Amino acid sequence: MSITVPDSDFHDFDQDRSEECFKPKQIWALYDEEDGMPRLYCLIREVISVNPFKIYISYLSSKSDCEFGSVNWLDSGFTKSCGSFRVFHSETVEQVNIFSHLLTREKAGRGGCVRIYPRSGDIWAVYRNWSPDWNRTTPDEVRHRYEMVEVLDDYSEENGVWVTPLIKLEGYKTVYQRNANTNAIRWIPRREMLRFSHQVPSCSLEGTNLPEGCWDLDPAATPDELLQVETELPNNMTPGRTEKTTESAQDEQHSAEPKRESEEKFSHSEIFDSTPAKPKVESVGTTTAVELFQGREKDPMELPQSEYIIKAAAELPQD
Repeated sequence: MSITVPDSDFHDFDQDRSEECFKPKQIWALYDEEDGMPRLYCLIREVISVNPFKIYISYLSSKSDCEFGSVNWLDSGFTKSCGSFRVFHSETVEQVNIFSHLLTREKAGRGGCVRIYPRSGDIWAVYRNWSPDWNRTTPDEVRHRYEMVEVLDDYSEENGVWVTPLIKLEGYKTVYQRNANTNAIRWIPRREMLRFSHQVPSCSLEGTNLPEGCWDLDPAATPDELLQVETELPNNMTPGRTEKTTESAQDEQHSAEPKRESEEKFSHSEIFDSTPAKPKVESVGTTTAVELFQGREKDPMELPQSEYIIKAAAELPQD
């Protein structure tokens, strides 16, 4: 299945996935067939030929989502995009446009095990309406609603991960800006890590005439609903088009069937005393410093109202 996508506003993401970019032992993300987002992964085994393009890869798959507690994500037909994966079956591929981006910080361990989690500085799309109760009857219009977030610290099993929503810059298709309101920072605990849909390749726009904290996001990994431009592009910019090809999810990592379920909004949270320390984000030059509040308990009143439901501490799985 081929999907046509517009060009990004600034960065040429296609150059980051050209034939010359592939090397043995790399981990790459691939587009899935559900809605064409990069939720699949593979290990590059051998580059047979660059021109014509031909490489030998091993798909990464997972038969369990137990690392996130008692959820039935895979059993319900969904694709897991973070967690632990192992080498599955291998094959030779000759299409370069099935690949989204290189995972530069992930390596295959012993036995072909690969751990993929959100890391500090990453941009990810999260499911806006995510619920642990999603199943095969959940309608697509509920599932396929997203929000872009910046990851503020590396994931840990103990603390989960902190993120802050990105705000789309008016007049652009693919430019997003860091939310300057620190009260917008959200905590996603371990048992809600399946809220992450997929990583979105990004390019920092620091040093341009745009506001501080802006990124150009890869339109091939951006859901269609988030690519709409509310106002005309400056200088009468004309959007271009490119194509990507999706891959079937492998084995248990397969596309979900049509869904049916009432839409559930996540507009409130239950904050409890075991909430980990909230990152304090400060702008330092062209970088972002994340400092944790250490040495004291956080008063629940200091925590923001969240759009994410945070379960009671008693419901968290006991290790």
